[in-house]
Amino acid sequence: MPLTLTVIQGPANGQQVTVTPEQSPRTVGRSPVSDVCVPDEWLSDRHFAVYFDGARAVLRDLGTAHETYVNGAGVTECDVGDGDQIAAGQSFFAVSITADVAAPADDAELTAEELYQGMRNGPRDRVRWALRDEPHALYAVVDVASEASLIEKINRSGEQFCAFDETADPSDPGELAPVLVALSREGDLIVDLIEETWGHKSAVFLTSEGEFHDVFAHLVGQVNYGTDGEVRATPFHSPEGLYETLARCDHDEAEDFFGPITAFLAESENPDELLRFQRSDGGVAVESIPVGS
Repeated sequence: MPLTLTVIQGPANGQQVTVTPEQSPRTVGRSPVSDVCVPDEWLSDRHFAVYFDGARAVLRDLGTAHETYVNGAGVTECDVGDGDQIAAGQSFFAVSITADVAAPADDAELTAEELYQGMRNGPRDRVRWALRDEPHALYAVVDVASEASLIEKINRSGEQFCAFDETADPSDPGELAPVLVALSREGDLIVDLIEETWGHKSAVFLTSEGEFHDVFAHLVGQVNYGTDGEVRATPFHSPEGLYETLARCDHDEAEDFFGPITAFLAESENPDELLRFQRSDGGVAVESIPVGS
């Protein structure tokens, strides 16, 4: 069973925060930039983080103005266990843990630096943090023909999605099956997508102030379909195709290509680097975001 934090007092009374070893660490705060958003105006945007390896849990205050308390004592970092109580902002969280995963062989103390590295320096974790820092709604185009296991996770996630070829058989999508998916920053799907696609170049992320149907309608107009209705090619379903398209764009072509999209984000040829593309006066500007250790 995972670690569970339950709000027992405060504006979000009853809300639960789940932390599993696979999704550790998780940040809690009042803003969607946190993994878990708790509507408490006295919380910081990212107030605290909880690391959990299946047997041991560590809480770290993230430099907040109002501190974080464990069992009444102000802390910057400490172990937490079953039955402990965390106070942050105007909220109180009860800790519940059942340690059913073997503890690591090394019982040495987890240092602040090790916790920080665990939170920030794993490439997939840093990609997740970078995407969640984006100010607008987050989407992904995923080629489920390359990552077939993802279609089931997308279906289970409850996130809004639509295939560019709606006639395709999900169990046999063919050679190319791009799907547009809306991503909640606090949902599990963003974790699954990064875990499954990073290093395989089978997903492109994008942000937009537009609604899902606006983004889909814009992108579908750029898809190359065969006479049988199957998707033959797109300029955006893979990082390589995206790079090639954007490299040729002048200002007007970039305006047409981006449409309602604020930015495209995709892994570089170097998997320790996330590239962010947005419109500029000269066409397209590229920002390199390091995500390696």
